[in-house]
Amino acid sequence: MKENNASYEIVDEAYQLQKRDLRGGWKLIAEILTISLPLLYIYTSAFGLISVQLHRSFFIGVCLALTFLYNPFNKNKFTNQPSFIDIALVVLSFSFVAYFVHNYPLMAFKAGLPPTKIDLFFGIIAVLLCIEGSRRVLGNALPIVTIVFILYALYGNSILIPEIIRHSGVTFSRFMYYQYNTIEGIFGSVASVCATYVLMFIFLGAFLEKTGAGDFFINLSLALTGKTMGGPAKAAVISSCLFGTLSGSAVANTVATGTFTIPLMKKAGYKPEVAGAIEPVASTGGQFMPPVMGAGAFLMVEFTGIPYIRIITVALIPALLYFAGVFMMVHLEAKRTGLKLASDEAKIPKASVVFKEGWYFILIILVVIILLVRGLSPQFAGFWAIIVSILTKIVRVILKKERKEELIKDLYEALVISGKNSVVIGTSVGVIGVIVGCIFLTGIGVRFSSIVINLSSGILPLAIFFIALASTIIGMGATVTASYIIVSILAVPALIKFGVPILAAHFIVFWFCQSSNITPPVCVAAYAGASIAGAPPMKTGFNALKYGSILYIMPLMFVYAPGILLQGSLGYIIHTVISSFIAILAFSGFLMRYLFRETTFLERMLLLVSSIFLLDPGIYTDLIGGTLLGIVIILQKYSKTKNIK
Repeated sequence: MKENNASYEIVDEAYQLQKRDLRGGWKLIAEILTISLPLLYIYTSAFGLISVQLHRSFFIGVCLALTFLYNPFNKNKFTNQPSFIDIALVVLSFSFVAYFVHNYPLMAFKAGLPPTKIDLFFGIIAVLLCIEGSRRVLGNALPIVTIVFILYALYGNSILIPEIIRHSGVTFSRFMYYQYNTIEGIFGSVASVCATYVLMFIFLGAFLEKTGAGDFFINLSLALTGKTMGGPAKAAVISSCLFGTLSGSAVANTVATGTFTIPLMKKAGYKPEVAGAIEPVASTGGQFMPPVMGAGAFLMVEFTGIPYIRIITVALIPALLYFAGVFMMVHLEAKRTGLKLASDEAKIPKASVVFKEGWYFILIILVVIILLVRGLSPQFAGFWAIIVSILTKIVRVILKKERKEELIKDLYEALVISGKNSVVIGTSVGVIGVIVGCIFLTGIGVRFSSIVINLSSGILPLAIFFIALASTIIGMGATVTASYIIVSILAVPALIKFGVPILAAHFIVFWFCQSSNITPPVCVAAYAGASIAGAPPMKTGFNALKYGSILYIMPLMFVYAPGILLQGSLGYIIHTVISSFIAILAFSGFLMRYLFRETTFLERMLLLVSSIFLLDPGIYTDLIGGTLLGIVIILQKYSKTKNIK
């Protein structure tokens, strides 16, 4: 069975991480800092014995320090050793964290009083380092957005600012006090959620990879579907669903499963740009799939106050519908293009053999689910999932009689990968906190709601369109987590004013914000898939947009078909799920131009109209949609129209 060791290197490349190959003492320092993150936060997940201010600030400080050690100021001109400026920035990163931790009790005691000069100095340093750190890791877009928000907060009371977004003014002293002297702003709820919940599942993803669980999910999926037409693509969908239950990262999911499935898809006959697109589309579904859902579920708990177990329960049906839609599309694509069945050369493993050799990896998922159902915290569930993954590795070493040195090496590498993969979100947390602080200080969130309502003229679908547009634009320059935080603060109040329930409103924003993974021109997961497939990135991105189009439809269903969010009676929920499934089937046929044979233009239009009616789960709409679908099926099965080539 194929081992999958290169995946996290590709993740690093996609996120511009580890550009320097550090040597000697600097490598040792960097690795100590790297493993300090998982060691500390795995420990606190079990015992929780450090202060709030240290818990949040240590995460940001270490991630910034690693950023300046690994990432040069200019990515085109660098050596493999940090410059004097980089070292100074590392020292300043720990300095503003140490000052905050040491003086926070005094800051809290003086709450409301103006910050001192030294408070202002370290506050300015903190904001600037957060901006520079995110620039080095994520590029220019998010820092530019942050600077725009800062300028708006400080000068948004100018008469040059349009009245609809003008505010009463925020002094520099008040701005810096909020951002640095409190556990809001830089060290606010975003840092809390990420350090408390998200990190544990980033760590778990790394341990899954190094202990062999990721390979088990991939091989099991391939064994179940690999010998069917388009089997490797179907395996990509299933393995992404399984791996996504715990991974919670579209890019990590893409490269972890794609390094195996994408070459097999190409061998089966899929074009490189299609193979490179299917994997990131399927992997994006991992962001919706309980129990992890990236950072989304944890952030929703923070924003809504709704219990975690309720959120992941509600998330299950939409996630399964998404995967069902992608599965249908890859099947119809395989039928339409006449792809060959997998040959013996593909070395498809037997399901019984795969399951026998790795059935115990399923225990990891069960541990997470059981602990969450019993009401224990997500971070505690993540801690025990990591412990179980380590135990499964020990079992494999014993059964396969591997050397103990290999066990120690893999566990150490899991710690290193855990720390490195934390840097992306760690360098995002600070600037997101600054943006969130600006939104609250200026009150732009309330004004944004008014703007959306006015632009949409009170028409909810139009308002949802504007929110989708905002999510896509912000997602071009920010991570999925950053996009969700920013857009939810701005847009959810507008949706609530339209009468949308708070959980549905957050799900709408959360799903739309995933679009940055697969929507050109900036679609990191699609680019990762393209790099594996050897395909043109932009062409791969547009194919991903087609295969992931259900991503844009589902948010409308959260409003007009609330049964998929478990709203309403049991009968209504069942009716809605069945109607939605058939609608997705019709829509897949429309997009792929195939059902039982290639469709004519008339048949495609009938499939499109049928899917629109079926998405509204009413008796009459279902009758109309079902009738139109039935007409297409009859035409497909019994008409003498030949396949269109």
